[in-house]
Amino acid sequence: MLDATEPEPWPAYKHSGGLAGRRASVRIERTLWRRAEAPAAGRRLSFDVWGWMWDDDQDPGSDLRPVLEEGAPRMQPGRRYLALLVRMRGEWGPISSRAVMTIAPDARVTSEAPVGRPSPGAAALRGRALARAAAVVAATRPDPLAARFAALPPRKRFAAVVRERG
Repeated sequence: MLDATEPEPWPAYKHSGGLAGRRASVRIERTLWRRAEAPAAGRRLSFDVWGWMWDDDQDPGSDLRPVLEEGAPRMQPGRRYLALLVRMRGEWGPISSRAVMTIAPDARVTSEAPVGRPSPGAAALRGRALARAAAVVAATRPDPLAARFAALPPRKRFAAVVRERG
């Protein structure tokens, strides 16, 4: 990750519940795997990640705490990550916070999560070298129901799967 925005109160702060978002800027070092018909993401991306929460939602001078998601890393500038990306509404980003995995300096997936356990997918890749992690992802069979709707854009595919599953 290259950079992330710092917390700033905005005009609607008092109606935000004390939450401040954060935008991450990342550089794609390389694409490890992509399905054949999928479009490629750009070399630099910017997307929203978990931000902060002020202790007092009416006082932006109160103590500030990072918001953590259970089972997900808190992305930080200077760290490297492996992420499953998707394009939604024309913008690329992780399919979910739990689909982001930390990478150690030796290029092994560490799947660190400061709160809770990493997702089953992230846990399955823990300890693997990046090339091996990419092979595991490439060999994973898609959900048969989602595969039926593979030609649809992501939001429509998701809606179709939800509709079919009832």
